[in-house]
Amino acid sequence: MIKSFKIDHTKLVAPYIRLADTYTKKDIMVKKYDIRVVTPNTTYIDDKTMHSMEHLLATAFKNEFKDDMIDLSPMGCKTGFYFSVFNTKDIDTRIKKAIKNAEKVKIPKPTKKNCGSYLLHNVEGARCFIKRISESLQ
Repeated sequence: MIKSFKIDHTKLVAPYIRLADTYTKKDIMVKKYDIRVVTPNTTYIDDKTMHSMEHLLATAFKNEFKDDMIDLSPMGCKTGFYFSVFNTKDIDTRIKKAIKNAEKVKIPKPTKKNCGSYLLHNVEGARCFIKRISESLQ
């Protein structure tokens, strides 16, 4: 069973960052983090804001982790993101730094050429959510 399905979501209070899982194969270790933005089953992030948050956070995380970053994926429940990274030093500190940097990261204006749903964005709303997360993690 997927580990997150075993967690009592009624006891989760966001925002937070939690190590969700660790995968090891041979000498390679991957860590998967739950970056929860809103408390489950209370509200969710609307589609436009979630999409823009994905663009901002993915850019900031890639800038911080470079080739150690594997993926940043929005949760289907629209309450946060999963972040997967090869095992690296100071992950928790660097995640917080990337989130803080996402508040001001520059992304290209969404167009048909560079985005699959270029009209589905709320960048300012995304920056507000990211700022709230960043302030709570200090």
